[in-house]
Amino acid sequence: MVVTYEPHHDVPAGLNLPPEVAFPEIRVRTMEDLLMDLTGRLEAMDGCLRIVPPAGGPGYLIIWQPGYFLNDNQGNLEVWDSDGKVVARVGQEITLGMGGLPGGILKEIFLREPLPAQCPEPYWLMSGIRVKP
Repeated sequence: MVVTYEPHHDVPAGLNLPPEVAFPEIRVRTMEDLLMDLTGRLEAMDGCLRIVPPAGGPGYLIIWQPGYFLNDNQGNLEVWDSDGKVVARVGQEITLGMGGLPGGILKEIFLREPLPAQCPEPYWLMSGIRVKP
């Protein structure tokens, strides 16, 4: 596992952070993509941003790489990249790659902030995002 230090990006201009939805993020960008994909609908559930597979269930709490932000656009939640470009919207079908951490574990020391209690497992450490056209 190789990681590089990447400081938290400045917040893009015009970002309106929704305080009621958790957006957990790791401290450093993972350089490893485990070549595993998860496709599902991006949903905000109980204050947690999750990817819910077509089979349903509680979905996976997404742990974001540095450089992504959650924006409230007049009640519509969007995920922005560090340039302020919309890369996904809640309700869209997306595919997330999976990043790896040492030992394949997610520990609080790798996160910018502790995981919110209202956002239980399972977790998905994303490595990249693709939106279904």
